[in-house]
Amino acid sequence: MSNLLALDCTDRACSVAVRQGEGVCEIYLDEQRLHARRLLGLIQDCLQRSGLHKSDLDAVVWARGPGSFTGLRIAAACVQGLSFGLQIPSVGVSSLLALALRARDVNTSSRQRVWVGMDAKMGEIYSASFSMDFAEQEYSPIEEERLLPTDSFEVPAGFDTYLGSALGLSGVKTHSQRVCADTQIHAADMLSLPAAYLPRSASVHDIEPVYLRRANAWKKMGAS
Repeated sequence: MSNLLALDCTDRACSVAVRQGEGVCEIYLDEQRLHARRLLGLIQDCLQRSGLHKSDLDAVVWARGPGSFTGLRIAAACVQGLSFGLQIPSVGVSSLLALALRARDVNTSSRQRVWVGMDAKMGEIYSASFSMDFAEQEYSPIEEERLLPTDSFEVPAGFDTYLGSALGLSGVKTHSQRVCADTQIHAADMLSLPAAYLPRSASVHDIEPVYLRRANAWKKMGAS
C-alpha cells in the first residue's frame, strides 16, 4: 500500500494526511464543530498537495474511536463512501493508540510506558495505556481501552508520559512531569504504523465506530 489517506475526527481537532511512498503531507485543523463542513475539502487539498487523485489511493486509514459520537459518525460515513466508491480497503485504528503515538513529541525516550485519557463527556473518560518502542515500531497494550467514571478515577502511577484531554478535567491528577493535557490526534501518526497494526476491513459494512458506550446513551452536547 504505497498511497494511503488517513483521517481523524475523534475529538476537537480534525486532521487529514496522505502518504505517497515515503513522503507524508498533513493538514491539521484545531477547531470545534467544523468536521462535517471541512473534512472533504481537507482531503481534496491534501491530495492536491501530494499530487494525487482519489483514484490513486490504495487504502484509507481512520481513527475508529472511541471519541466524539458526532465526529466518529462523520469519519465513518466518509470512510464508507471512499472505500465503496473507490473499491479500496479501509483500516480502523484505535483512537487511543493514535493518541499515544503523540508521546514521542512529548518525551524523547524511544521506549516509554504511555497512559492516555480522553474526556468522554457525561462524567466519564476513555482510558488506555501502552508500552511504546518508537525505535522498533512496536506498540503493545498494557491496559485495553475502557470507559470509566471521572468522579472515582485516579490516574495510575508508573508511566513515563501522560496524554489527553482527560488530564484537564477537574480533580484528575498525574504522577509525572511529562504531561500534555491538550494533546490531539494527528492523522499522519497513523500512517507511521507498521503494516501489522493496519488490518484491512474486508467489507464496507465492517466500517463501524467504536463508542465504548451504547449509542442510545449519548446526550446531545454541543462539544461532541
